[in-house]
Amino acid sequence: GIIYIAFGSLVSMSPEQRKSVVDGVLEVMELKQNIYALWSLPNDKAEPLKEFIPKEYQNKFVFYPWVPQETILNDPRVKLYINHGGIGMYHYTLIASNNHFSNLIY
Repeated sequence: GIIYIAFGSLVSMSPEQRKSVVDGVLEVMELKQNIYALWSLPNDKAEPLKEFIPKEYQNKFVFYPWVPQETILNDPRVKLYINHGGIGMYHYTLIASNNHFSNLIY
């Protein structure tokens, strides 16, 4: 399954907050083997995070500056959606055709 992470372009997270998200995803990956992370994050913010991802998990993290959100959320492989909880995120989650859990982080 895929963990999709997107906080939108207006949310400003500290490096520590982004590392905390990586740590949480790594915990899930240790429990479940076929889990991958897709994170919509600008390259300048994604690059520093790669040093916190162990080598054996680096191929399971994919960072893109932009992804087609509605398409991703309608993909049945997406099992968890981590977002900031804004109205746009709710909209995309509600219209998604697959069943997945949305976890809101403020």
